[in-house]
Amino acid sequence: MPNTWFRFQQFTIEHAGCAMKVGTDGVLLGAWANLNPPPPETILDIGTGTGLIALMLAQRFPNALVDAIEIEPNCFLQCQKNVSASPWANRIHPIQGDFLQFAQLNTSKCYDLITCNPPFFRNAFSPNNTERKTARHGDDTLALEDLFYHVTKLISKVGVICLILPFDLLALSNRLAVENHLFIKRLTKVKGTPHAPVKRVLLELSPIHHDSWEEKLLIIEENRNIRTTAYQSLTKHFYL
Repeated sequence: MPNTWFRFQQFTIEHAGCAMKVGTDGVLLGAWANLNPPPPETILDIGTGTGLIALMLAQRFPNALVDAIEIEPNCFLQCQKNVSASPWANRIHPIQGDFLQFAQLNTSKCYDLITCNPPFFRNAFSPNNTERKTARHGDDTLALEDLFYHVTKLISKVGVICLILPFDLLALSNRLAVENHLFIKRLTKVKGTPHAPVKRVLLELSPIHHDSWEEKLLIIEENRNIRTTAYQSLTKHFYL
């Protein structure tokens, strides 16, 4: 990894101009997305929040230009601050706005890598806090159906779409992929500990048909606060 400026310890980014909360889901997607060559030249991070995944991808791919879109104003302002404080401010372009409008207005630009850590509160009780509700309650802002439909218009012919989702949305995601002519390239099921149920799934989708795909299981911790070798290997360039 050519630049290891961006690292975090426990669940807070250091040296990013603020104490930015770091969730395991974002860390996983930022480290896991597009592991296979060729490296992307153009990246879109949908619902970037405070910019965690966009910053990780800018670090991983030193020649890539990253667009990072966020609808919630306070998160967007924090993303701008974090990007400005980073060594990659000239390659990350924070965009405040609605992804659906962005996708509809975009008529020419395609991306080699699209990432999204979408809200996980589909069909569930929304938090009362408006900011948290916008950031986390998918049906209020961006339905999974809309996400799949519009990313197909934005991905390049050789590009990939990388998502992290609750495991119980895997069947729906498979159906939406088929309906939108996307094909699974990689799939990693994620468990917190060896005896815990699978809670998350990392999906890499492509517009190119694949007869088979890579499927793996990733366990985050051997025991409480003891990370597995596999998780450490995946995220080693980001944890202190």
